[in-house]
Amino acid sequence: SDDAATVAAAATALGAIATPEAARALTTAAKKAPAAARSAVIDGALRAAEQLADAGKNADAASVYKACAAGDMPEQVQFAARRGLSEGTGTGTRRF
Repeated sequence: SDDAATVAAAATALGAIATPEAARALTTAAKKAPAAARSAVIDGALRAAEQLADAGKNADAASVYKACAAGDMPEQVQFAARRGLSEGTGTGTRRF
């Protein structure tokens, strides 16, 4: 639907912006996004977390990863989030 496409486009843009506020908006939206856009919203959140970690904003990145590791997220998302928390991403391993 047009609404899902709009949500997906906004999520992609917010994921690229990757500010702590954008990441929080994405993790909140992931729980209530239309089914057709949910994967794009989650992907945006995980991309934002990666960029936040790369920028040294580890607490903000960890907050996103923890939200994505919640039991109400799809299994593959939980796995990716746990990996982000435990191994770090990007330029080096980070401890959260």
